[in-house]
Amino acid sequence: MDSLEITLKATRDAQALGYSRQDVVDVVQALEPGDFVKSETAHSPPNSKVWHDSYRIPFDGLWLYLKFAGETLIDIVLTSFKEA
Repeated sequence: MDSLEITLKATRDAQALGYSRQDVVDVVQALEPGDFVKSETAHSPPNSKVWHDSYRIPFDGLWLYLKFAGETLIDIVLTSFKEA
C-alpha cells in the first residue's frame, strides 16, 4: 500500500491501542469480505454522496472496528479505528 489517508482521530485512537501507522496498514491489508459490517450514507451532516463502510476484524487478539468514508472508490479515508 503506497498511501493510506487516515483522520487525526483515527490515528490517535489507533495509537491509544498501541498500533503504529504500519500496524494500521497491516490491519487494513488483512481485511476480508467477511469482515464487512455495513455501508450507509453519511448522516452527520446528511450527505448522500459520501458513503461510510464499516468493518469488524479480529487482529492481534482484539476485535477492531474500522470505518472508511468517501465519495468514490479512489477517494477513501479511514475515519475510525477502535476496539469493537
